Parts: sequence; structure tokens; C-alpha cells
Amino acid sequence: MDWDGQYDGLRESGAFFRPMRIPEQCSGEMLSAELQREFCFQPLDDAFIQNTGSQLLKELRKSQDADAVWLSHFFDVVARYPVQSRQATKHDIAYVIPFIPSIALFSTPRRVTKRNEGDTSGQDRSWKPGPFIKECLSYCMPFEQLEAFFKEIQSAVLVSENDDLFARFMTEKTDMALQKHLDIRIADKLSFEAYKHGKECFMPQYVRDRISVAPLKRFADDVRAILSVKSFVSRRQFMAMLESIIRIGTSAHVLWMCNINIHLAKDLFELFNNDDGIFTEAHLYDALNMPSNGILSYGMSFQTRMKEFFKSYERSTSRLSFLLYRLKEVASLPNKIYDWSSPDAFVSSVNSINEYVKANPTFLFDYETDFSRHYRDAIKRYTLKVDCQATHLSRFVQTALAQNN
Repeated sequence: MDWDGQYDGLRESGAFFRPMRIPEQCSGEMLSAELQREFCFQPLDDAFIQNTGSQLLKELRKSQDADAVWLSHFFDVVARYPVQSRQATKHDIAYVIPFIPSIALFSTPRRVTKRNEGDTSGQDRSWKPGPFIKECLSYCMPFEQLEAFFKEIQSAVLVSENDDLFARFMTEKTDMALQKHLDIRIADKLSFEAYKHGKECFMPQYVRDRISVAPLKRFADDVRAILSVKSFVSRRQFMAMLESIIRIGTSAHVLWMCNINIHLAKDLFELFNNDDGIFTEAHLYDALNMPSNGILSYGMSFQTRMKEFFKSYERSTSRLSFLLYRLKEVASLPNKIYDWSSPDAFVSSVNSINEYVKANPTFLFDYETDFSRHYRDAIKRYTLKVDCQATHLSRFVQTALAQNN
């Protein structure tokens, strides 16, 4: 096994602080559409979303029916949102504001480009923001409370008789158009079990209680606050507010997870280079809390700071990943050493690695030498490819926070 910058040791170890993969072209509209698809529909294939949108637009444009002409104008002009340059595509994509689930079914597909030529990894390059939103929210409360909370979100997102007239009118017209032109019945795609979330996050309640500054302390409460005002505003206003809080919450979650990686990498290698000391729970909780002075400060250039921050994140995750790779290559250590799936397992693993490093003084020197060489080569080879995490994370945060409803 040759470490070439693509080996993901954090994934292999199940590291609890490893962020999900982020695409650079993700926008607020995609998050909004994916939120509705995740909570309202059966699993939808990327090709189905894209093809349904493009085919529906074509059918509406060539139809002479009055309803089709009006709906085509609405989708193409009134409700079409501006597309960023990095989202531009030759495909005929439905970039329609997804303010109701019927439109979210076909608007703003997750992926509009094909894999890079020569990509033989066999990995699923499609990124699914819906599960990512669920994962971010799952950090906010005990697992047994999630189902009820997610059901609240589903009930609010679905269009009911209590929604405003325009939302109900657009739902009816869109559903009719899908059935008439594409023979797609919305009722067959809906799933009232979609809100269920089978994955428990790493965050036990005792860990959550010891974290004072992190997105998980506010994200779910802010979403609940938006849900509570639905009956007082229009559907469009409600979805705009929900989209905004989802954008801010997911961006904050990404920054938080990246900061954990940076902090832990710094602490680990300081520990390894010192003559004594152990890694304690106090070190871990320092890393799990956001810094008191924040990541951004007044007067600071956002783009410059984000570029520095995510470059630091990329180097930190590469160091941690290469550390696990190097240990597997040169040491016969117990398998539990490579288990970073929970805070407790991580603390135990780090102290065991520290003991090995102290007992083998040449390991750290050889590691640093090899890492510097491999990291330089990896940056040259992979910076422009799809898997450049730092670039995608940076663009995701910039895109999400730059939008203004």
C-alpha cells in the first residue's frame, strides 16, 4: 500500500471528527432542495433528478396548453435563480427555487458533471447534502429525540391545507404537469418514513454536556424557532428562512469539524515531541470547543482567512492520516490503536501511540521526513482534482455564507 495523498486514514479509523465530503458547487438552493428530498421522498437517483427537470422543461416549452405555457414561464423566468459560474453546465438543468417539495423533486440536482476521465477508483463521487444536514442536526440532541425532531421538520416542509394559497396552487399545478407530461405521480415518490435517521452520531450526552461553544449548542434550537413561525409567514418566506439557517448551520458545522482536526493534530504532535505528558480528556474537550476568539474577527479578509484556515485543515488531516498509515506499515500494534470512532477510543489510542513513539525515538524523525516528501508530491498531483477537500470546503462555506435572502 503506497500512501499517495489519497489514502484516507481518518476514514479507515472511523474518526468521529472527519467531515463528510463536500462539493464545491453546493449552493443554498441545493441545500434547500436536498432538505426536502431527504425528509419527504424515497431515495432519488441523481440521474432521475436531472433528467426529470430537463425533460419537464422541454415538454412545457413545446406545449401549447395554457397551463404549460404559464408554468414554463414561471420556471424559466420568475422562479429561476441565478447560477454561479462554477455551476454552469451545458445540460438543460432546472434551476428553479425549490420552495415546495414538488419542485425540489427535479430542481437543483446534486451533480451535473461527469467523473473526471481516467477516474478508476470506483468510488461514488456523488455528494448527498440531505444526509449531511441530518448528520449535522444529529449532533444536537440524544439519538432517541431525533426521530420526533425530524418528523417536525418533515411536517413543516410538506405542503398542507394550512399552507398559503400560492404554495397549494403551485403544488397542484406542478404535480399535474409531472403526471401529464412525464407520467410521474408525486404520491408514488413521497415517503412518510423518510424523516427516520438510522445512524447515531459519535456524540454521547456526557460529551455534549461538556462542550460549551459549538454549532450543536444552537443549530437545532434555531431550526425549531424557524419551524414555529411557519403559520405567520408565506411559504416562500418560510423556506427562505429555513434555507438560511441550514446554510449557516452546516457551514458552522464544517468550520467546527475542521477546527477540531487542526487542534488535535497540533496537540498530538506537540505531545509526541515532548519528553513526558499524556493526552487527557481535557485536551480533547479543548479541541471539541470552538476557540473563544472565533475563527474570523472584525476587519479580517474573509477569503484570505478561509484560504489559510482550510489549507491548515488539509495539512492537519494529511498528517493524521499519514500517521495512521505509517503506524500500520512499520508497527505491529493492536487493532484498537486504529479506532478513532469515539472520544474515549481516541484518547486511549493517542496515549498508546505516544508510548510507541517514546519507545521508538527514530519513528517520529522518519515520519516527518517521509511526510514532507509525500505531502509535497500529493499536493502537486491532486490539488486540481475532485477530491481536493480544502478547496471544496472553502468554496462550500463561501458560497453558503455569501448568499443573502
